[in-house]
Amino acid sequence: MEIFRIQKTKSVHRKSKISIALTFLIVSLVGCSSASQDKDAAQSESAPVVEAPVIGGTVNILTWQTGASVDAAVKTVAKLYEKTHPGTTINVTILPYEQYEQKLQLAITGGKTPDIFQAASTALRLVESGKVLRLDDRIANDPLLSDDSKVRTTAYDLAKFDGTHVDAFPTGTLCGMQLFYNQDLFDKAGVAYPTATWTWDDFLAAAQKLTVAKNGKTTQWGTTLGYLRGWDGGWQAIAASNGMGSFLDSSGATPRLAVEQPQVESAWQLLQDLIYKYKVAPTLSTEEIFKQSGNSFQSGKTAMVVDGCWQMGPYDNAIKNLGMMTLPVGSSGQSVGPVWGSNMIISKDSKNIDTAWDFLRWWTVTQDAMVPFAKTSAACGSAIVKEFDALLNTPWVNIPGGDACANSLNNVKNFSIYTPNWGEVYGKVIDPTWNTKLLEGKITAKEFVATLKTETDGKL
Repeated sequence: MEIFRIQKTKSVHRKSKISIALTFLIVSLVGCSSASQDKDAAQSESAPVVEAPVIGGTVNILTWQTGASVDAAVKTVAKLYEKTHPGTTINVTILPYEQYEQKLQLAITGGKTPDIFQAASTALRLVESGKVLRLDDRIANDPLLSDDSKVRTTAYDLAKFDGTHVDAFPTGTLCGMQLFYNQDLFDKAGVAYPTATWTWDDFLAAAQKLTVAKNGKTTQWGTTLGYLRGWDGGWQAIAASNGMGSFLDSSGATPRLAVEQPQVESAWQLLQDLIYKYKVAPTLSTEEIFKQSGNSFQSGKTAMVVDGCWQMGPYDNAIKNLGMMTLPVGSSGQSVGPVWGSNMIISKDSKNIDTAWDFLRWWTVTQDAMVPFAKTSAACGSAIVKEFDALLNTPWVNIPGGDACANSLNNVKNFSIYTPNWGEVYGKVIDPTWNTKLLEGKITAKEFVATLKTETDGKL
């Protein structure tokens, strides 16, 4: 799930022009000094002329829907850039997620690749085919973007699809996963609120105390699976906190899923057990009943849920007394969470690369560009540019434990998988077996491990 979008400055390209002008001045002074000291010396070679990037023209952007408020914020930022950069046009096309990759591929095949597009599961394939503009040098040569005292430079790791090079730019904010809970239901059951030292065993014990049944029918659940069902940092948070290594093994000739790790199987089994063994979470079909109001937690029928940062706004609106906390600690003694960002790729074939880059940089380092996103539910996170953290604090500052939005990013890993065929393998093999068999209680986690080992090895 990828959804999330800083030092008040003058416009970026104006700063670049000032920097270049100063460079020219210094070069001229040095040249004059050399000539005056040795009039008989041969004329020094002319300094190379460095032209300022030309900012202007049209940039076409393709991305996917992440919620009405966030989608509107993206368009607002595009219009703001146009206003502050006369002569530019930023066209934003936002597609339903399920249509995105197919239409992106059609555009690329048809020779109409957008200048900027959001990185999806096919990102590595595009990198390997030479369709992506590599950004390492642009970032390394940028005094602000390369300064880890001012910028969360670990964000660039999210865009290293090949494990080495930065092939996309994370715009705006970083987002993690939190434990959300209904204080009223905890108070009613006499259960203490979650703490930063909670373990997954504490989580289960509380869920059991918070589950209510009448006449053999569950009327309130202790938890629901939330985003623990996710495959880009959901269940991996449990496994990683228990010591799981990398889930993607790239040490061999071809990448493979390291499903044989015991922490993987135990995490999968825990999710199934929450539903069928401990009966503290609703089945997937029962959860569907609450879909109209969001989910069982929003409906007040579930006491707590582990979910992505994008759910803070909806949960705060639905739950009168919402509480938040970082994820439980595993057997490693640590709480480990996922980190997400909105990675934007610049097409290597773009006819307007300088403006495309200037727009993405401006989006991230300009406070006015961050304001629209600070007003959305996506603001449960931290700015990539640290100076703007306070701007993003506003939505959660009054929620008890709301600082989990920022603290959840203290110990994170990038669990997203980028291999040439990941999208196809996930859609045809993993997702159906995961949702209709494992999470429906029809196979065990051990059987799921065996299935994936057979069906995915050599196919990623």
